[in-house]
Amino acid sequence: MGLILDNIGLSGSNIAYSDNSSIGPFEGEINVSLNANHQPTEKYKQEIRKEIDKQLPDVIIFYQAADMVSQILNFGLPAPINVQVVGKDKIANLKIAKEIESRIAAIPGAIDVHLQQVLDVPQIKVDVDRVRAQHRG
Repeated sequence: MGLILDNIGLSGSNIAYSDNSSIGPFEGEINVSLNANHQPTEKYKQEIRKEIDKQLPDVIIFYQAADMVSQILNFGLPAPINVQVVGKDKIANLKIAKEIESRIAAIPGAIDVHLQQVLDVPQIKVDVDRVRAQHRG
């Protein structure tokens, strides 16, 4: 390896400053630059997938296109195939999206198939009366 650059746990405001596909503080992006005399990149990707699956089975990983031509042909999207499900019923949309995901994952050669949007992130919502809070210090 030559250089490793990681952005892990950044807030959603990172989207304005970076082209990574992270959508919240629970995600990250790791860029690795390989030295000139390295093994085929695909070999490293397969080894990383295997180790992540073994050591961190709940972690979802995917690889973005590394070359400029593929990135341009992807229109800036993180993958060459991008399917979007839109509708008023979020539960039905998610069901449809998961069905599409499983069908695409079954296609030979489809790798790193995943749902980009995370809908089940734990969260706490706090409603603060700012005037009263200011009076309390």
